[in-house]
Amino acid sequence: MDISLYNCTAPINQLDKSGALTGIASYTGAVARQNVSMVRPVLKLEESCANIAGSNYAYISDFGRYYQIVDKRADENGLFTITLEVDVLMSYCSDIKQLRGIVARQKDNYDMYLNDSKIPVGARKVMAIRKWGSTIFTSKATGSGAKKSLTMLVLGGD
Repeated sequence: MDISLYNCTAPINQLDKSGALTGIASYTGAVARQNVSMVRPVLKLEESCANIAGSNYAYISDFGRYYQIVDKRADENGLFTITLEVDVLMSYCSDIKQLRGIVARQKDNYDMYLNDSKIPVGARKVMAIRKWGSTIFTSKATGSGAKKSLTMLVLGGD
């Protein structure tokens, strides 16, 4: 198992942290001596105190995941125990960037077709008067059209 330790200066909620990572130490061929969780692994490393103290981020290539270092303990004989917690945003950054979605709420630009109780909706009546002056209806008996003009009131919303 290959493990890389980093110093990360990016905020925790930033999606892509690759530009904010500074490499500190790398381990190749590490062997797990007991069961190791992929979500919250606990590792024992033999490393200098300065490298452990300066790191707050890690990558384990066998798991394909990035981790935040959430706890560090100095043990006997120069060993350090570090507890990692998976950084889901950075681990699945390329998959997240490929997602397509609908933004349900924005400050100024919103979609009236989305059901959202926080969008103000106006209910105004629009009135229009339409006049037709020629024959628009025919009599069934005579087949002749009515000579009166028709006025129609149309009510509707926006």
